[in-house]
This record gives sequence, C-alpha cells and structure tokens, in this order.
Amino acid sequence: MANFMHTRRTTIFRRFDDVHVRLLLHLQDEISALEKELLDIEQSGPGRPDHLVRKPTVMRELRKTLAEYDHLFANWSSMQANKASDELKEQLAKWLQAPDPEGSTSKTAQADLVWLKDSKDLSAVSLDPEKKLPEVSSFSKVSTKEENKIDKENGRNGASFLAMFSCTSKRK
Repeated sequence: MANFMHTRRTTIFRRFDDVHVRLLLHLQDEISALEKELLDIEQSGPGRPDHLVRKPTVMRELRKTLAEYDHLFANWSSMQANKASDELKEQLAKWLQAPDPEGSTSKTAQADLVWLKDSKDLSAVSLDPEKKLPEVSSFSKVSTKEENKIDKENGRNGASFLAMFSCTSKRK
C-alpha cells in the first residue's frame, strides 16, 4: 500500500472515528468531574485551608485535560475534512487486486483489501497537490529500484515519504 501511496503521492489512513468519539467522551467526563470539584472548592469559601492547596491542583489538572481534549478534537475535526473520495478508494482497491511482479496477490494486499472494504472512516492527504496525478491505468506494483528510478526522473526523493512507513524506528 505504501507503493500505491508513493506513486499516487497521496496518503490514505483510517481516522478511527468510533475510537475518537469514545476518547472524547471519556475526556469530557474527566473535565466535567474536575469542573464540579472546582465549583465545590470555590463555593466552600476562600478561607478554607484546602482552598489554597486543592484549587491550584484542580486547575492544573483541568488545564492539562482540557488541552488534551482540545487537541484530540481539533485533530479529529481536521481529519474529517479530508475524507478519502470514493474514486481514490476504488483506485486503491484495483491496485490491491492487481498481481505483483511474481503474478500473485500478497497476503498483505489481501488483508489491506479487507481493511479497505470494511473501513468507512478513511482520510486522504495529497502530498503533491499542484502536480497532476497519474491515471489509474498507469499504476502498477513496482519494485523499490523502479520507484527510485521514477523518483529521480521526476526530481523527487521518495526516501522521506517511504520512511513514514518504516517500522524500524522506536516509538518514544
């Protein structure tokens, strides 16, 4: 699939809408509980000893949790604006169904096809929005050597794009 995205100069990923909704609702519950605790502290009066100690702690927790909520909401909203078109999904399906240079369809391509057909929450981002993209008929499963040759002919270095799909780096 990385080959398709590289050739097409378009990334396509799941948004995980259901997971985002669950996480946002969970954070919303945390914020509501902290908001209630803050109101209880403020209504208890400024003279209470726990007011001076507890209020800054609750405010820090609220700031952290609300920032996480806002960040998740903004990112998910941004992904919603980049829904993958039906045409792009059809092109990817055709590409995945095409045999590789050895004449077979890999198990990975078969799994990706299932993923593609079952996913209703796909987003796509063009990496080269000003450049005209090749037609579907010109897509083929090419080797890394052929990709490098295509990159050189088009004055591009695909290494940085393909690095996005490398599993060799450690997550921090």
